[in-house]
Amino acid sequence: LCGARLREWRVDRRRVLRHRHQVRPRWQAQQGGGVPRRVRGQRQRIGRRAEEEKLRVEKLAQVQADFDKYKAELPQHANSFLTANKSNTEWFLLEAATLEAPKGITLERADDRSIKATGKADQGAYTLTVKTSLKDIAAFRVEALQDTTRNGNGPGLPENGNFVVTEFEVLSATVDKPTEFKKVELQNAKADFLQSGFNIAAAIDGNAGNQNAWAVANAGGVTHWATFETKAPVGQDGGVVLKFVIHQNHNAKEHLLGRFRISATTQKAPGLSLPESLNAMATIAEDMRSDEQKATLLAWFEKSDANLAAKTTALNDAGKPLSEDPGVTTRKERIAIASQPVPEDTKLVRMLADVEFSTKQQDAKRLTMAQDLAWALINNPAFLFNH
Repeated sequence: LCGARLREWRVDRRRVLRHRHQVRPRWQAQQGGGVPRRVRGQRQRIGRRAEEEKLRVEKLAQVQADFDKYKAELPQHANSFLTANKSNTEWFLLEAATLEAPKGITLERADDRSIKATGKADQGAYTLTVKTSLKDIAAFRVEALQDTTRNGNGPGLPENGNFVVTEFEVLSATVDKPTEFKKVELQNAKADFLQSGFNIAAAIDGNAGNQNAWAVANAGGVTHWATFETKAPVGQDGGVVLKFVIHQNHNAKEHLLGRFRISATTQKAPGLSLPESLNAMATIAEDMRSDEQKATLLAWFEKSDANLAAKTTALNDAGKPLSEDPGVTTRKERIAIASQPVPEDTKLVRMLADVEFSTKQQDAKRLTMAQDLAWALINNPAFLFNH
C-alpha cells in the first residue's frame, strides 16, 4: 500500500512540475520578467527622472536663446521707447526758494536746478517752495536723478539706489497771499519704472503713510521720473507760489531721495514724457548719438525694461535644477532618524552603575567588610542606645 501511494505521489509531483514550467514563463512575462516590484518601481522612477531632466534642459536652451536674442536687440528696443515717448511738451525747471528736510538731512541747490540731499534720516518729508510766473500749469514732473558722486549712483540715499516716495503733495498760493496755501488736486500719475507691488497712483491718494507708492528697487543707479497732472489749471497772472511736499515715510530706513528735480508744464495731458537727459537724446538721430549717450540710454533701459526683467526671471527659473526626488527625500529623512543615538534605558544605566560599584567592592574586600560592619552597627538599636 505504501509503495502504491508513493508511486501516485511521484506521478502527481511530475504533473505539477510540468504545469509550473509551462505557466510560469507566461506569468513572468506579464509581471515584468520576474523582476521584483520594488526594482521595477525604481527603474520607472529613474526613467521618469531622466525624461524630466531632458525636458528641463531643452526648455533652458529655448529660454536662453530667447533671452540672448532680446538682449542683442536691446538698443533697438531702447530707441523704440524714446520714439514712442518723445513729445513736444516743454517742461520748465523750477528753482526752489526755500528748502526743508527732516533732521539729519541737508538739501542743497545745484546749477541745473536739481536738489541734492546729504546726511542720514530714517523717514521724513522734503518741503520746497517755488515762486513762478507760469500760469495754467497742467502737470508736474519729478526726476529722481542719477548721482555719480554717491555709492550706488543714486537716485536714492541707500547704496542700492532705491527710494520710496509715499506721497507727492502740491499746494498753491497767490503772490499777494503767499502763506495761504490750498491743496492742488492731482490725477493720472505715471512713472517710468515701479518696484514690484508698488503703484504710482498711491502717491497722490492723500495717505502720506502708505507703503507702496513709488520705489525703484533693483533698478537703482540710473535716472527715473514720474509725472502728475493737475485736475484744474494752476497759476494766474502775476505768478503763483507753489509748495511741494515729498513724503517719504516707508518702514525701510534711509530710503529717501538723494538727488531730484521738479518741473512744470502748461501743456495738457503730457503723458509720461521723458526726463531732460533722455529728451535730449530723442532729438538726435540714432546714428548721430555719441557713445556716452548710447551707453546712458542702454544702461537706463536695462534697468527699467519690464520685458527684460521678465525674461531674466524666466531664465533664472529655467536654470534651477529639478527638485529632489520624493523617494530620495524620504530616504534621507529615514537615515537622519536612524542616525540619531538611541537613548539608554534608565534601568540599564542604573544596573551598569551597580555593576561598576560591585566590581569596586570586589577589588577592596576589606574596605567593603568594614563598611558593612559599620552599617550594621549604626542600624542596631542596642548600639545606638548605648552610644
